Amino acid sequence: PLILTPHQQFCYWLLFGWRRADGLRRFRTYYKEEARKNGKTIEAAAVGLYLLNMDGENAPQIYTVATKEEQARICFDAAAEITRRSVSLSSKLGITVKSIFDQKNAAFMRPLGSNSKKQDGFNPHGGIIDEYHEHPTDAMLNVIESGMGARSQPLIYIITTAGFNQSGPCYRLRKVAINILRGVKKDETFLPIICTLDEGDNWEDEKVWRKANPLLGESVDLDFLRTRFKKAKNEGGTKEVDFKTKNLNIWTQSGETWV
Repeated sequence: PLILTPHQQFCYWLLFGWRRADGLRRFRTYYKEEARKNGKTIEAAAVGLYLLNMDGENAPQIYTVATKEEQARICFDAAAEITRRSVSLSSKLGITVKSIFDQKNAAFMRPLGSNSKKQDGFNPHGGIIDEYHEHPTDAMLNVIESGMGARSQPLIYIITTAGFNQSGPCYRLRKVAINILRGVKKDETFLPIICTLDEGDNWEDEKVWRKANPLLGESVDLDFLRTRFKKAKNEGGTKEVDFKTKNLNIWTQSGETWV
């Protein structure tokens, strides 16, 4: 079974536990940003399987989405592996190279990239947008969102680590998310969770690293981060930028070294 950490439980409780007066899910867009190796992909795969199999939707279509189908397959393959390891899921769902499906409910999960062949009968109930910082435009997200009009409680589930493109769609959405968290803007359907260092934190102080790594000591090894940090300090340049971006979830500009 997939054993959830307290942090993962908290995220799932917020997303699936908060309901409107009519009983439908409150949140329709979920944005989660955290450092690498903190379980984002497994969490997303589990959410996809829930939407596919347990959400009470008729003939749900779930898509794992990335700039290329090969990247979209990472989350899809994680969902397939969860299914194979689960007696309950494997007894209900079939698996092919490009689909996890339930014939009884005409339900399926498929990977989708900008290079994928056109989908017939496109009617998504769930869209898992993987590593959104790598998306040059919001075209793939818009494809999913615009196709959800017939669904009663669709979900766009966005996961990412910080990146370099501060003029891209992910950074723009991040700014919206921060404004919502600060109460500057209001959107009752958008749930943002951003795990990063606070302004003024010293990135060299390992005591603050947990802010960007909620699974530190579980899926993220402290010694691994220490090794990466030493290389960042000794070599500087791209090593420092990469450590800050990938391991501390700090948005930077490629090649830029921050003091």
